[in-house]
Amino acid sequence: AAGASAGLTPTPIAPIAALAQRPAPTVVSSPSPVAVAGSVRTNLLQPSTLGFVWPVTDPDVTTEFGERNFAQSFHTGIDLAKPMETAIRAAADGIVLKAGLAIPGQPSASYGMMVVVAHGPTLATLYAHLDNRGMPPVVKEGQVVRRGQVLGYIGMTGLTSGPHVHFEVLVNDQPINPRKYLPSSMG
Repeated sequence: AAGASAGLTPTPIAPIAALAQRPAPTVVSSPSPVAVAGSVRTNLLQPSTLGFVWPVTDPDVTTEFGERNFAQSFHTGIDLAKPMETAIRAAADGIVLKAGLAIPGQPSASYGMMVVVAHGPTLATLYAHLDNRGMPPVVKEGQVVRRGQVLGYIGMTGLTSGPHVHFEVLVNDQPINPRKYLPSSMG
């Protein structure tokens, strides 16, 4: 559809466990996150020690994590509404696993343009519905990113009713309520 007309080809999302099949960066514990070529240094022990930041500042949270009565489905992340082309930032240091279109027929098919960042062998964040026309993702698969670094921009790709980023936290490939990892202040 829109992505195909822009010359973009969907690529599959590898489960976090599949990282073991690739040469993995060295992950070590450090009191302050520092990205180094070929490795990521960050404290990965507990949510409170990760120092996550909100992907966008002062968002309107339109859908929370959990059951949705209107859709009779489970919402695997939180939806953060902001105007089109608002910058979306990495919640923590990591390595980009995916930057592109979701695959039709996959559980994430409704996500449209997306970025997935690994923050260690069992923890990842997912950012969906990114813009793919005027301001597509600015990161590439395999790229080391720092907390707060721009990944892409708010869009309306995939199945969405308005501009927002769908933000997920995955532990061992299972969605966890992102609020457990984010600071209470949205600023």
